[in-house]
Amino acid sequence: MAPLNLFPERLAYFESCKDFRSTWQYQNMMYATAGYFVECVSGLSWEDFVRQRLFALLGMTNSYIDDRSARESVMDYSLPYRSRHGEIKELPFYSHWQALAPAGSIHSCIKDMSKRVRFHLNKGKVDDQQLVSEEQMMQLHTSHMPGVDRELITLDPRQFPELFYTNYALGWFVTSYCGHTLLHHGGSILLDQLCGWVRYTNCARSLYVSLTGILPHFHHLLCLSETWGFVGN
Repeated sequence: MAPLNLFPERLAYFESCKDFRSTWQYQNMMYATAGYFVECVSGLSWEDFVRQRLFALLGMTNSYIDDRSARESVMDYSLPYRSRHGEIKELPFYSHWQALAPAGSIHSCIKDMSKRVRFHLNKGKVDDQQLVSEEQMMQLHTSHMPGVDRELITLDPRQFPELFYTNYALGWFVTSYCGHTLLHHGGSILLDQLCGWVRYTNCARSLYVSLTGILPHFHHLLCLSETWGFVGN
């Protein structure tokens, strides 16, 4: 597979269809390029950097860079499926992850991902150690590109009137749900409520049901109900 350093070299020759910073255009090659810059700054491979500076420090002991490592280390894991012509069929794992690894190759579990959510809710702190400054965490959560294309997001203000807008931060969609700042990119974080959640599915159709059916009910309960009980772990 292509090494990460090829992305910045080749991107220089891509003709832009929009002016710089004028339009939200999400695509994974820029995340792969960011992974290459991590290697340049840290002197570590992106994979080793994630293991040492993210997994280890956050206590994510059951998270892996690729599907092969995950399946070799874990006996009980979910299989991917898809629904086609009324039938549910198992899919092979996607194994050609190397070139685009920083854009989404990590395999994890609910318990580990909840630790990452807590890291964001605690403004970059794990226990008593400030791993990332509060100022940098604020930059991650602040809108940098307004006017995200509604056709490309799962929580559309036209479908859910409680949503006020949708912008893009650094790796997060940013919106307002009933006056509360909501970050989401598959999962959801309500920063001012100190609440976040992660949910997994293993079929594309069940993902859509989760996003458009179950998820808004969680938002409603957390933001509008007078009382809400939850399990911390």
